[in-house]
Amino acid sequence: MSTVVLSLVSAVCFGVSDFFAGVAARRVNFVTVTLVSQLFALVLIAAAVPFTPSPVPTTAALLWGGLGGVGSVVGSLALYRGLGNGNMAVAAPLSAVGSAVLPAIVGIAGGDRLAPLAIVGVVAALPAIWLVSKPSTRVPGAALASGTVDGLVAGAGLGLLYVGIGKAGDSSGLWPVLSGETVAVIGLAAVFAIRRPKSSKGSPRRRLLLAMAVLAGVLSVAATVLYFYATHTGALTIAAVLSSIYPGFTVLLAAAVLRERPSGVQLAGLGLCAVAVVAIAIA
Repeated sequence: MSTVVLSLVSAVCFGVSDFFAGVAARRVNFVTVTLVSQLFALVLIAAAVPFTPSPVPTTAALLWGGLGGVGSVVGSLALYRGLGNGNMAVAAPLSAVGSAVLPAIVGIAGGDRLAPLAIVGVVAALPAIWLVSKPSTRVPGAALASGTVDGLVAGAGLGLLYVGIGKAGDSSGLWPVLSGETVAVIGLAAVFAIRRPKSSKGSPRRRLLLAMAVLAGVLSVAATVLYFYATHTGALTIAAVLSSIYPGFTVLLAAAVLRERPSGVQLAGLGLCAVAVVAIAIA
């Protein structure tokens, strides 16, 4: 049950983080938004490590965490680029399902043994993630290819993040999370230096949007830490699939704050998510 709770709270944090980052990425370059959010995430996790039980980290744990950081860079940039280009209708479903499927495959290959009811929940969660991520509007056909690439790359990157954090083990405290965030910030800083995204200096609205990016970073690191602990209280497959229902919380927040009305397909996806969570929780 602790795995279920931690994974669901992680999904809430990821979903809310994506909401704020998504709003910011519509007005500020997606590279800037990603770098700002990850930079503050690094500061927070660096401040937290000394106050948590943190034995000397193993090299393997740091390497797994670093691999997760590479996935975070690739996944976040691709996802926010898809949003900034107006292709979220394609990118979001592919990224969410991809981030669930890759760790699930790794978990099962690594020996995860699930109860029959939990298997039903995992199987139900995958189409639920897809449905809840689909907006009510159609994307022009010309944007389809770009959105598809963004979604596939984002799903692979976020899936790699989940695998890296899960495989780091729990014998090194939060050091693997810190190594991952460090790699992510270094990678994003390099991308920022190469692309040199333009900005409108001094704009009050821009400062507000960057504040949203900071909040997204705070929530992102909270989600990552929660997921990290979730993978060490239960199966990687369960933690990854439940954490990947985060688009549902983004949809709900958009409906409450932006008055974006969920489509019938999204509501069906939310209902199927609920079925999946209950099945996994009682298995």
